[in-house]
Amino acid sequence: RLFCASCASVCALVTSTPTNASLFYNYTGNNYDIITSDYDTSMSISGSLELESALAPLLDNAVIVPIAFSFSDGINTITDATAGNSSFMFSTDSFGNIAAWDLFVDTPWPAPTNVGDTKSSISSIFPGGVSRDTAMIETCTGVSEGVCFAPVITSSAITESAGTWTVVPIPATVWLLGSGLLGMIGVARRKKAA
Repeated sequence: RLFCASCASVCALVTSTPTNASLFYNYTGNNYDIITSDYDTSMSISGSLELESALAPLLDNAVIVPIAFSFSDGINTITDATAGNSSFMFSTDSFGNIAAWDLFVDTPWPAPTNVGDTKSSISSIFPGGVSRDTAMIETCTGVSEGVCFAPVITSSAITESAGTWTVVPIPATVWLLGSGLLGMIGVARRKKAA
């Protein structure tokens, strides 16, 4: 009975999940080589994009609009909910693997803008073998009519080696549920054998 109930739960979950379930593309950058102020060389850029489907083969600097995203520079995290600007371009090989990319996200200036307000930006670029991950924190040093006109970079971090992308096609909860189901099958079989 327990087995049947578990099977029914799994079937309900699988049938309620659309066949074109979203994919997560996760980026792991290398540690920064050049730093100023708040950053240190143990930090790096990392993040993820949620896409409706896999990237197509042979893309050439295609603009991609993710369902959601989140990137961290080791100090600040910028998500689709907190970003001011964002852009994502990808090139892929004949198998749909990421071969080159250019991404940028930043936070908007706070409103109303005051001297001392900060904004952060994260970028990663890997076109034609040239790589650079950059993180910056800018501080407003001059304001006119509620707009910062004199931002100064107060912290920055750079690495000039490409990070790596991995694809996660199935939510971890499905794997967890599946492994739990297998464990329950094993227990049920042991009880029958006894």
